[in-house]
Amino acid sequence: MSASESTLLREQLAELLARPDSPEDGGPVDPLRLFELAVVAGLLARIDAEAEGLEAARQRAGALTDEVLLAALLDALEHLEDVDLDASGDESWSPLCGLDEACAAACFAGRGRLTGPVVHEALGLMEAFPEPWRAHAPLASTVLVSRPPLPGDAAVALWATVEASPGITVTPEGSDRLPPQLRIDAGLDVVIQLFGQPPAAAASTGAVSLGLHERLAADAALPAESPWLPLARHEDEQLALTTDLDNTPIVLIAGWPRGRTAPEGTRDGQAVAWTMGPEGLSTPASAGSWELSIWGRTVRFVLQ
Repeated sequence: MSASESTLLREQLAELLARPDSPEDGGPVDPLRLFELAVVAGLLARIDAEAEGLEAARQRAGALTDEVLLAALLDALEHLEDVDLDASGDESWSPLCGLDEACAAACFAGRGRLTGPVVHEALGLMEAFPEPWRAHAPLASTVLVSRPPLPGDAAVALWATVEASPGITVTPEGSDRLPPQLRIDAGLDVVIQLFGQPPAAAASTGAVSLGLHERLAADAALPAESPWLPLARHEDEQLALTTDLDNTPIVLIAGWPRGRTAPEGTRDGQAVAWTMGPEGLSTPASAGSWELSIWGRTVRFVLQ
């Protein structure tokens, strides 16, 4: 997030905190005013959890009811569902941000659990009709790195799906394919086809097969022409499949700091050897069953 955006949120929060939650005539608390406060505070909390005014905003946002928050989430979902398949980036951006803001408000108000079912509906739409969201993939990567949703906010899946939308292929059967990163998070099988066509076995096991060299979603950490398939993320570090300067497929942990012990990993039971480079740790993306112990979790996937 740029300094100007951060400053704007701080200024907006200060103005909203100075405004009473009730109309000037002393009527009951206006839930729309509280919701607006929760949106701004929720977005600011993503970039600075200690920002001035957040604690006061949290106390006031706690008065929001589940009914008000859920109504806002469903209204935002309805606007998202109204986006046409041939919508421009400008036309699809506002509804996308609207749902993200509703999620940020609900999570900031302590009701992050409300975001899951609504975002699940949105993901089904995006996976079935990815075209309107593909233009926002680079911005989605920026959101996930520089201002990720708070823990418990399902908006992280929303942005991860937008980030992966350039590589989502809609099958004739309309299968509910998820981006590999989300399938890994859910403990589902992930089979990635590096070259050629997906093997028949992949479809029979319910695994996802994606052509790495057809995935051209740009990422700021690498040259724009490099394929980029995100598998897992932690703060400003990301595990991904990409290619090196020789166009050889590699498994990369972008942002891994020099001096930190490399994560343990195996491919078909054999230890993985990592090499530190300008972008982070990398190792050749050879075919096999991979298991990496990283960021306190285990990431599993199959390369073919």
